[in-house]
Amino acid sequence: NLQEAIDAPAWHSEHFPISFWPRTARPGVLVVEGRLPQATVKELKRRGHIVEVDADWCEGRLTAASREGRRRRAAANPRGMQGYAAGR
Repeated sequence: NLQEAIDAPAWHSEHFPISFWPRTARPGVLVVEGRLPQATVKELKRRGHIVEVDADWCEGRLTAASREGRRRRAAANPRGMQGYAAGR
């Protein structure tokens, strides 16, 4: 289900150097949306990750489309209030 996948709490890793100068990295750091269940955050910390909890719906924007035969499907998330999925 495209919409369920897009609506799931998002995260990103800062473990690897970023693409832009000065190419900083923060090994072991995960930045997660505040919607991630606290039990999951606790387990990530138990496994040695440094977890930073950010605001809800803050981790990027995403839209998706798929085709199954003649059927088209699309989904978008509310992050930034800029994505829409429409069809006819």
